[in-house]
Parts: sequence; structure tokens; C-alpha cells
Amino acid sequence: MTIARLFIAVAMCLTLSTPGMAASTNSTCSNDMICGGVSSRADLAAKIKANDALAKEFKDHGVTAANVVSDDTVNGFVTEGGRVIITKNGKDVTVATDAQSYGRQNMSGSKKVGGLYRRPTAISFKEPKLPALVHMHNDVFVYAIIKSCGNLVTAKPTVSTPTPKQSKATVQQPAPIAATVIQTQVQAQTQAQAPVVAPTTAPVTPPTITAAVAATPAKALPDTGPVTSSLGGLSLLLTTGWYWRRSKQNLSSALRRR
Repeated sequence: MTIARLFIAVAMCLTLSTPGMAASTNSTCSNDMICGGVSSRADLAAKIKANDALAKEFKDHGVTAANVVSDDTVNGFVTEGGRVIITKNGKDVTVATDAQSYGRQNMSGSKKVGGLYRRPTAISFKEPKLPALVHMHNDVFVYAIIKSCGNLVTAKPTVSTPTPKQSKATVQQPAPIAATVIQTQVQAQTQAQAPVVAPTTAPVTPPTITAAVAATPAKALPDTGPVTSSLGGLSLLLTTGWYWRRSKQNLSSALRRR
């Protein structure tokens, strides 16, 4: 009887010391990136800092202890249907779709990425939704960490990355008043230097009015002969008139004597 008990005790020790059997006591963590999961941003950051291998796995996907503790990391959910949801202004808002979860176990439909396996949440999730820490940047989804297992989740943001706003200083235009002053000064200098020229007015030529006058034919004068003939005739007339007047005077004197 004593020998039988001895064999049973030895068998139990061998069983507990076997690696495979010991692993079976922790079988629930076989797919977890962080066994036991995380409770908060600070808890996640502490576990990343405490495990170099884990820190490298997360860093390969943009997850660091520094950014998980920032205010950009908020509480949310990841659904079995692939949506990432956060609460904003009292309402649930979907910030990403087509979610893919990472784990250490090679499930059906998984794709190996480094030392991890990636697959749609429809394959790895056994519940409709799981609480998660969701990291946003400028209101755009970046990544999520499932709280219950610490597994990474990537997804397609519903909002595209915003275009950086152009600095106002680079687009500031010169003050219009200054431009007006400069223009006025240039105009004043130009006017002061330019010689004053009196405006020239072309003389106005009155229109020429041409009256149409009918041509009157000239009458021909009678031919009296040479000039000497005309003078001779005139002298004869004067002489005859003088004698006539003289004779009249003599006749008048004779009549008065009687």
C-alpha cells in the first residue's frame, strides 16, 4: 500500500512538471497579445514598457506607450461586424469599418503578419462587441486595443485624413490702403515732372457756300469808231450849244430895247 502511494505521488509530480500540461492551465491566453488584458490607458502603457518583445510588436503598428496614454485614446467598442465605435457628444459614432484583429493563434482565415495572425473580427470574435481603447488623431481612427485580451485592431477610417490648413501668414495680402498711397505718390510725381501743355484747338474753317449764278450774256456796244472821232463829235456839240445860248441872249437883249 505504501509503495502504491509512492508511485501515485511520483506520477503527479511528473505531470505537473510537464510543459504541455502546465500550459494547459493558461489555455485562455493562447490567442492574447497581453494575457489578462488591460483595464485602462495607464495599465496598457505600463505593460508595454515592461515587455520589450510586446513593445516591438506594437511599435511595428504605430502603438507606443506614449500615444496610448494621450487624450487621443478614448473608450469605445469593436463589433463582430467590423465596426469601431466611440461615444461622441452623447452619441455612438462609427469611426472605422472593416476591422481586422491580431492574435497569437492561427485561426482559419488568418494571415500571418510578423509573429502575429490577422483576420476579420467576424472570425475571432465570439461576442457581438468588445470594449476597446480607441486611438484617434485629428478625429481620424488610427488603431484600437481590445481590453479583454490586449489584441491590436486595425480598420478603415470612415473619415479621410484632413489636409493640413495653410498658415494665414503665408496668404496674408498687403493692405489695400498702402497700395493706394503708393499709387497716389507715383501719380503725383509723374504729374509734377510732366510739362504742362496747353490744349491746342484746330481753327474751324467755315464752310464755303458757292451760289449758283446763271451766266448773263453781255450786250455788245455800238462801234463809234476811233477815240478821236468821238472827241470831235463831242467838241462840235459843245460849240453848237454855246452859239445857241449866245444867240438866245442877244435876241433877249434886242427885244428889251424896243
